[in-house]
Amino acid sequence: MEQPTLQVKCHVSNCKYNQTNYCIAQKIDVAPQNGSFSNSSYDTVCSTFEPKNS
Repeated sequence: MEQPTLQVKCHVSNCKYNQTNYCIAQKIDVAPQNGSFSNSSYDTVCSTFEPKNS
């Protein structure tokens, strides 16, 4: 079975996975900032983020 191809936009310029505004990480983990529930995208965080040059 083929894996789906998904393009994920990223606007965090200092993330090591950001390549020309697209995420190139093998896996992406997005979670709520507090607890287990979010009301909007503003309440979420990408925990895949790693600063460049780390």
